[in-house]
Amino acid sequence: SDVFETYSYLLADIALALPCQLKRFCEKTNVQPPLEFDSEWMETLCQYFMASSQASSSGKKQIRKVLVYVCGSKEKYRLVRDKYALCSYISKVSDMCSSVRFDPSNLTATLIHLPYNSLLKLIEQLRLCDEIAKNRTINWQAFCLEETSTLPHLFLISLS
Repeated sequence: SDVFETYSYLLADIALALPCQLKRFCEKTNVQPPLEFDSEWMETLCQYFMASSQASSSGKKQIRKVLVYVCGSKEKYRLVRDKYALCSYISKVSDMCSSVRFDPSNLTATLIHLPYNSLLKLIEQLRLCDEIAKNRTINWQAFCLEETSTLPHLFLISLS
């Protein structure tokens, strides 16, 4: 058995524990101004969370724990995670359907001709968006208010 077999997992666990320990230390010592994690932290943790979909449940649980701690509440965690996921899914959908452009002055669209495997990937991305929209409607609405081109683009894709 290799001594360094679990090295990458241990290193990831230590790296994930650092933000929590840093925030706890700053809270205990009353550091002014209080430690706040910016959007780059949230985005990095969300990327790591989504990239770890094949990771062990304990690894994903650790990422979720850190993200909840950094966000401050479960509601904010869900909002941040869902917004990041929706951005990622919609971006993939847009890339797959790049031949379709939304032009409000011209409501005709070219048809999407995708190979079967690409169509399956497109449907999967849309299913993931639908899952968030059904389960956490407020997060979906907040995303659509921020990204105003999303709904027209999805509508145009549905017509082609």
